[in-house]
Amino acid sequence: MISVRSNRRVTLITITVWAHAAVVAIHGAAHVGSGIRLAVPVTLYIWLVIIIGPIAGWWLMRSERPVLGSSIVAACMTGALVFGGLNHFVWAGIDHVSTIPPGVWRIPFQATAVLLAFTEAAGVVVAIVGVRASFPERRRS
Repeated sequence: MISVRSNRRVTLITITVWAHAAVVAIHGAAHVGSGIRLAVPVTLYIWLVIIIGPIAGWWLMRSERPVLGSSIVAACMTGALVFGGLNHFVWAGIDHVSTIPPGVWRIPFQATAVLLAFTEAAGVVVAIVGVRASFPERRRS
């Protein structure tokens, strides 16, 4: 029998993964609209770790592999958070929020960069909680 707490964890991970996917889509549109083109290796990382990874982990979590799925969500969201934090807020470059040219896509780019950080941080937390909750607590003797 699935517990209420287990259902709550699955629901929280589901909401986080799909909210993240929605923000990624808007942020991607802001990239295109702002004319910000990224190198092929960076684009591959984005597709594999930031876009496909959390959704694949969510799918595994919903199937018969909840620990593996939650672990993949946690790892991908961690990778996305570090990548986005460095590229959007730390390292100077074309992807930094302060270098986006003025125009209709500047505010959406900057806002979605912040929202990505929030959804990715939330994804890390809820997925780690999901993994930890899958293991029985050790009893102290």
